Amino acid sequence: MNNYIVRRNDRIYRKALKREMAIWERSARELNPANEVANKEETISENNPILLKYFNKKLGIKNKSEFGWVDFIVNNYEPVQTSLSLGSGSEKFEKAFLERGFTKNFNTIDIVSIEGPNNYDNDLNFIKFENNKYDFILCKSILHHIINLEYLLYQVNSALKENGILVVYEYIGEDKQQWNDKKINILNYKLKDEFGEGFPFLKIDKHPMKNIS
Repeated sequence: MNNYIVRRNDRIYRKALKREMAIWERSARELNPANEVANKEETISENNPILLKYFNKKLGIKNKSEFGWVDFIVNNYEPVQTSLSLGSGSEKFEKAFLERGFTKNFNTIDIVSIEGPNNYDNDLNFIKFENNKYDFILCKSILHHIINLEYLLYQVNSALKENGILVVYEYIGEDKQQWNDKKINILNYKLKDEFGEGFPFLKIDKHPMKNIS
């Protein structure tokens, strides 16, 4: 299947790809373990126990861990042999699966190079997978970056073994910086109703759009 929406040699696409790679290479440097400031900011924003409890509750998970969804999968499915992660980033969730003994190995693919024997940099819009290779494929916060989405999902389906597991971890809808005031007011009301007056900082604000990915 080569049903592409955009072609690899398209001039506009190549320009956008170059910009995308620059953004994520910068992000990789900022989240390097040596960068204490960036990691502290990530910890504050992503590991807030109140936010994690709220998020996990939506998934039916009763804990405050950022790995709550990982534990849910580990506890509800049999261990597998071969796994693949698309858009793996820092790989902390892939490492969590490995540490919990869910999989023997994890091949990871990202748009930027990550050190390691099983890590590969590639453009997922045009990637070709080996058929019937993986027991488990993880797509965490990556599919919204893909233009040739049907092509990629066709490749994912071909790469999965029979009865293989596909996990898609995504959001649906517009970016939060594009939310209208009515939606923001409703969400802030729900946050206040859930957590009370004790956490006035827990609210959604609309920030100016940034030149980001």
